[in-house]
Amino acid sequence: MKPMIFKCPACGEDFDPRVVTTRDREERSFSCPFCQEKLQISPLYTKTIAGMSLAISCVIAYRAGVDDPFGFVWAVILINFLAAQLISIIVRRIVPPKIELYAPQFLSLNLSGREKQ
Repeated sequence: MKPMIFKCPACGEDFDPRVVTTRDREERSFSCPFCQEKLQISPLYTKTIAGMSLAISCVIAYRAGVDDPFGFVWAVILINFLAAQLISIIVRRIVPPKIELYAPQFLSLNLSGREKQ
């Protein structure tokens, strides 16, 4: 199977995601190895994977016959952990993630005039 190649939306260079080493987990971003522009995987893509794994986990727990509501929730949580990993691996090969310029999820108006430390 051929390796996945991403294209930087800023500079247009192709790069292998395995060479990305500067990942900021708090901001969910990473830098292009060529132009150092901050990039991210589309939030819609990650939310779609999460939704699919949750739906599949609910179906599996229901089909397994978990009747107790508390047990159902725990079953869904446990199944979801594994399902999210498997679905991510499978879907990534079929539909590669869309890479876009980093857009922070939280923007402060900084009305107090204080700088963030």
